[in-house]
Amino acid sequence: KTRLASEIALALAGQWRDGALVIPLDMMLSPGDLLPAIARALDLHPGNQSLPELLAAAFRARECLLVLDNFEQIAGAA
Repeated sequence: KTRLASEIALALAGQWRDGALVIPLDMMLSPGDLLPAIARALDLHPGNQSLPELLAAAFRARECLLVLDNFEQIAGAA
């Protein structure tokens, strides 16, 4: 599944202005690890903003495909 998801993301990246981002979640231990992992992948630093606010602003400014690989391990984050 991981290889397939990565290959599809790579193949489709050109359809989005800002490409595709594949975030592996296989090492995640808890749902609380999800937002920090996404922020790290985007090289975002919270500063005075909460992570949800920071990520919402970042994705409002981007057009990209986001693939969360192995999300089933932390399905509670949904």
